[in-house]
Amino acid sequence: MDLAGTALMLSAGYYWLLMLDSVFVRTADNLSGYLDEIVVLFAMPLALAALFRPPPGLLVVPISFGIYLASGIVSGLFSPIGGYPFAMVTGLTMALDSKPIILAIAFAYCLARARDSDIMLPLLYSLVTIALLNLPFVLRDLVLNSGTSIYGEPMDSRGGIYRPQGLFHHTVSSVDVHLLATMAAAAIWGIRKNATWAGLTLFLALITMLHIVAKEIVAVVLVLALTVLTMQFRQRNTQILVRAAALTSSLLLAIPFADLVLPIIQGQVTAYVEDGESAIRTLMYLNSVKLAADNFPLGTGLGTFGSLASYTIFYSPIYDQTGLSLIYGASRLHPHYIQDVFWPKVLGESGWLGLFAYLGLLLFLAGRTLRSTLRRPTVETLFACFVLVTALVKSIAAATMTSDFYVMILGVAIAIAACHPNGFGQTATRPGTAAGRRPARMTRPLRQGTRR
Repeated sequence: MDLAGTALMLSAGYYWLLMLDSVFVRTADNLSGYLDEIVVLFAMPLALAALFRPPPGLLVVPISFGIYLASGIVSGLFSPIGGYPFAMVTGLTMALDSKPIILAIAFAYCLARARDSDIMLPLLYSLVTIALLNLPFVLRDLVLNSGTSIYGEPMDSRGGIYRPQGLFHHTVSSVDVHLLATMAAAAIWGIRKNATWAGLTLFLALITMLHIVAKEIVAVVLVLALTVLTMQFRQRNTQILVRAAALTSSLLLAIPFADLVLPIIQGQVTAYVEDGESAIRTLMYLNSVKLAADNFPLGTGLGTFGSLASYTIFYSPIYDQTGLSLIYGASRLHPHYIQDVFWPKVLGESGWLGLFAYLGLLLFLAGRTLRSTLRRPTVETLFACFVLVTALVKSIAAATMTSDFYVMILGVAIAIAACHPNGFGQTATRPGTAAGRRPARMTRPLRQGTRR
C-alpha cells in the first residue's frame, strides 16, 4: 500500500479509536479527549516536509491561516485594552486552532501522488459501519422515548421528543457519527448511482434528522441536495428527469411531513428563546462584532474571547467588559456555553482581517470542490465538498473546526480541495503544464455498482 492509501487507512482507524474513547473513556457530558491532539503531533513532521516542498495548490492554506494567526497575535500584543493575552494563552489557542490545518498539510503531502479514488473507501466504509453499530441504540432511545440513555443518564428533549444518544454519552457525538456516515454514503451513491447506496444514504439521513439538532438537519438537507445536483448521467435527458423527480418528490413529501415536524420546530424555537445556551450564542455574535469594530481591523487577541484558554487558563476581562460574565453559561462559575460558537471567536480575537482570511479560505475551497463536482464528480471531491459545506453550517453554532469528530475529515477535505480539486491524479494547476506538456493521468473513477 502506498503512502496515500496508508494515510487514509490510518484516518479510518482514528475514527474507530475515537468511538472507543467516546464510549468507554469519556463518560462525562460532551467533553473532548486528547486523541486528536496526539494524532496532530505525529502528523507534524509530514506537515513540515510538505511546507518545504509544497504540492501544487497547497500554499493558499498556510498563507490564509497564517494571516488569521498573525492578526490574532498582533491584536494581543498591541491591544488598546491592556496588552493581553499572555504567551501561554496565545500558544494554547494557536495550537488548538491549527489542528485541522496541520492535518490538511500533512494529508497534502501523503496524497500528493494519489491516483485512485478507491483509496477513499476504507475511510468511508468505516464511517458508515460505526454509524450502523450505533444505530440499534439510537432506535432504542427513539422507540422508548423514556428520557434516559442506556447508561441511565438523562437525555435532552426538543418538542416533546428526547434526543437520542445511542452508544455515546451526549447527543452531539451520536449525531456527528450519523452525519459523517450520511456524507460517506452519499459520496459513494453519487458516483455508483445504485439503489443500495441510495437507500442507505436516505436512511442514515433520516436517523441524523431524528436527533432533532437544527444545524445537522440543515447540513443533511444540503448533502442530499448536492448529491442529486452533482449526479452525472450519460443522457442529459435522464439527468434532467432525475433532478426534476427529486425536487418534485421533496415538495410532495414536505406537505404531509410539515404537520408532523411543525410542533417540533416550534418547540425548538421556544427552547432557543428560553435556553441560556442559545442566548449566549446570540450575545457572542453581537459582542464579537462590537469588539471587531472597536479594535478595527484587528481584534482583542488570541485566547481572549470564545476560546478554551479564555476561561480555563484565566478568565478573560473581555467577558467583564461586555457583560457576559453576568450571564449563566459565560460566567466565571458556569462558563459551559462559551465554546458553543466558532466564528464569533475568530472575529472577536483576530478582527475582520482574521475572519476574512479564515472564512474566505473555507468558502474558496468549498466553492472550488463544488464547481469540480458539478463538472466531473469523483468520490473524493464529493466527500470533500460535503465536509466543507457541513462544517460551515455547523460552525455557526458549534466549535466544529476543532471538534475531534470533524478535525480529521476536515484535514482530508482541505487537502483534497487545495491540491486535488478535480480528483486524484488531477492536481491543482502546476506552472508549465497548461501548454506543451502532458497533463497528469486521469483519475480512475470509482468502480460502478455492477458487481453482484
